[in-house]
Amino acid sequence: SELNFKSDVYVVAGGHDQVCAAIGSGVTESGYASDGMGTVECITAVYDRPSDIKQMGKDGYPNVPFLKDKYCSYLLNYSCGSLTRWWLEQVYGKENILSEQAFKDAESEFTEEPTGILVLPYFAGAANPYQDVNAKGGIINLSLTDGKGRIYQGILEGLCYEMKLNLERVKEYGIKPEKIICTGGGSASDKWLQIKANVFDLPVYPLKIKEAGITGAAILAKSGINKAEVKGTAEKFVKTGKPFYPDKERVKEYAKVYDKYKKLYNATKEFNLNDNN
Repeated sequence: SELNFKSDVYVVAGGHDQVCAAIGSGVTESGYASDGMGTVECITAVYDRPSDIKQMGKDGYPNVPFLKDKYCSYLLNYSCGSLTRWWLEQVYGKENILSEQAFKDAESEFTEEPTGILVLPYFAGAANPYQDVNAKGGIINLSLTDGKGRIYQGILEGLCYEMKLNLERVKEYGIKPEKIICTGGGSASDKWLQIKANVFDLPVYPLKIKEAGITGAAILAKSGINKAEVKGTAEKFVKTGKPFYPDKERVKEYAKVYDKYKKLYNATKEFNLNDNN
């Protein structure tokens, strides 16, 4: 009455941005995960029962209440869009990024097989499972024949290896996504999504509406007003695009490179520099 509204007003609780993004991706069931490919990358994985293994918390994976009897956890990489933009700005310039020409030029040099370039994407420190703010990024296995587009492909591969590392770690806590829904700016790249499918060995689905967080907030509002189940409302709102399936031959090739990637952090940790050394 104080604000002079002429009709009833509904107040509906929202949620954490990654939770809203998961709902806006149609991720409401166990075994599903949303992969937010923004400045920071975050996979929000949904599961039935919270783990009571203390190491899960030490690794930086929270048990977050989700819809009704569901829970979710966050698998993070502090560098994603921030790293790709940094590289493209260095070699193509800011103007070409704004026009998106840099992305087209870089991806025109991509190959279907792995580059073999190993990129440790800790350019802003390491999130879970290492929780190391002093971790630094690195690019190794370079040769004089590697051009800027090939290095860019290596960066995308490194980002995918890092998230696979997280996916493998959370299996120890009973979290096993079988379907990945991708959101955010990075999900606009078909080639990146295909690399992700091959590295993860999982089907990857882009969204037709990529701003999943806003969509998720709208779904919560609609469900609250109608007193309806969030899952049913999400099914009406969320539409996925053409899926990307793993190429079995490429899966084997990427798996060999990934085995080397897993050794990188511990192999290079002693060279990390911070303000005290």
